[in-house]
Amino acid sequence: MPGGWFLEGVASHAAEGDGRGDGGTFGVNESVAVPRRARDNHGMTQQALDLLQKALSLSEEERADLACSLMESLDAAVDEGAESAWNEEIDRRITELDSGKAKTVPWEEVRRRISSRLTHGK
Repeated sequence: MPGGWFLEGVASHAAEGDGRGDGGTFGVNESVAVPRRARDNHGMTQQALDLLQKALSLSEEERADLACSLMESLDAAVDEGAESAWNEEIDRRITELDSGKAKTVPWEEVRRRISSRLTHGK
């Protein structure tokens, strides 16, 4: 199941049992939740997997801060061509709105259209 979660270690511990004769019961706090994508990704090094397991043991706020920092590190190199193209696109759209060439649609109408497409598949 791509994108799902897997409790690393739970399956193996459950199979071994915990001495109670019930096949073993383990809570979330006794194991580190590892995204299935990471567990199944053979391209991830052991060092990266170890780091991931440590990161997943952090609090939600710490994980969010860490994720934010990692994402920012990927965006360190700014593509000047893309930045320039987006600025031109923004300017073009503003000009079209100001001139009346582009027509706006109220949010309620957009929401109705989306809902209709989801409901009716059109």
